[in-house]
Amino acid sequence: MLQQRAKDLQTKVQSLRGLRVSADQADRLWTRAKSLQDKLSELNSLVGQVDILANNNVSVDLSALSPRCRDLRRCVEDLLPDFESDPSQIAAPNERLRFEFLDRLPELNRELESVLLCSWQTYLDDKKPIIPPGLLESLASVPDLQPLITRVNAEISHLGRYRQQLPASAKAIQEACAILQSLNQDWVSLNQSVPEEVRIFLKQANSEGVPLSGLTKPVMAWLQQHNLDVRLRVFIR
Repeated sequence: MLQQRAKDLQTKVQSLRGLRVSADQADRLWTRAKSLQDKLSELNSLVGQVDILANNNVSVDLSALSPRCRDLRRCVEDLLPDFESDPSQIAAPNERLRFEFLDRLPELNRELESVLLCSWQTYLDDKKPIIPPGLLESLASVPDLQPLITRVNAEISHLGRYRQQLPASAKAIQEACAILQSLNQDWVSLNQSVPEEVRIFLKQANSEGVPLSGLTKPVMAWLQQHNLDVRLRVFIR
């Protein structure tokens, strides 16, 4: 009877040891899986951003990624067969998995986010009107133009907020494009309200300066009409 109890106890001890081994393996699997999940979750989100941009005609140049990051695909293709045949190998010590894949994932995520943001900003900048520095400030004192100038400044500011981060959805891209369209329309209206000769004069006056020959009679007449002539200053260089 004692021998039978001893055998039963030994069996239970062996079972507990087996459970301990299984628990250790499960813990290693969980730790590695959690590490992969956290890093791949961010990568998956960025891949989703690629689709959002591409599906809304925003060109993304992935060739801008460094060769080190582009090489990750080959690394995955090399590692995948081992883990498909024996998934438990994911928890086994593997220097290549760690140093060539896991440790480089954050680098890939940072580079990909930077490339996507640059692509998004380039898309917006290419569609945005080129507004000479200082021109809006010069025209802001013209009463008839103040509402239009205020609207243009608000649209530029609003668009700048969209420009600072990747669009979370196609809706965000559509909202930014709507602002772009409104900004371009208002810029056309502003150009139509200010003669081209005056715009050229003000652009030069707010940058490198304008020769006296640029202060033509039509320009001076327009400046006087809108009380901008009192802001004229002459410097000799």
